[in-house]
Amino acid sequence: MKQGLLIAAVAASMLLATGCGSANHATSTGNSSANTSNTASTQSTKTTTPDHTVMVGASGYSGLGNLDKFEKQAKAHSTDYKAQLDAGVSAFDNGKLTLAIHYYEKAAKLKPSAATPVNNIGNVYYRAMKLPAKALPYYQKAVKINPKEGVAWLNLVDVEGTLGHNSAAKSYAVEALKVVPKSNAYYSSLQTALKKMK
Repeated sequence: MKQGLLIAAVAASMLLATGCGSANHATSTGNSSANTSNTASTQSTKTTTPDHTVMVGASGYSGLGNLDKFEKQAKAHSTDYKAQLDAGVSAFDNGKLTLAIHYYEKAAKLKPSAATPVNNIGNVYYRAMKLPAKALPYYQKAVKINPKEGVAWLNLVDVEGTLGHNSAAKSYAVEALKVVPKSNAYYSSLQTALKKMK
């Protein structure tokens, strides 16, 4: 139990309420493989994944006007991965969780090699719906799709700890540190999580 709380604290500090995935925007954008605009997320941190640039704690996707804009783009460009991902981010940021899952599933189908939408579905279940068991297979799939995706590993470690699967959480942290590049924004958080489990 204590171990799960420590992992959750580390992950929460990095992920804030992890929502979903945004894409290369110069302005502050919504959530991503590691973010959502919730009241605790007032700072903006930029990190890059192979799929896109992620803005943590930014707000360009919040508001029903933005949601309407991103939904229109997603409908007009139904085969565009980024348009579907952006609509999912905006839906998540606006608390439209079923809609967020819908758009993330579409993005995942359009780009099966992208871990971000799969990770983001896990985030909807875990961070927003508080259903860690339902999120677990999405995080497991995300790290299989892209073993270098630090945020997906951190989410996986966190959810395993929350579920009380402490040996699995530790095992995943060890595995992640072998494959995630040290330059990845989540590498040090994975190190911290592992240290707290010892």
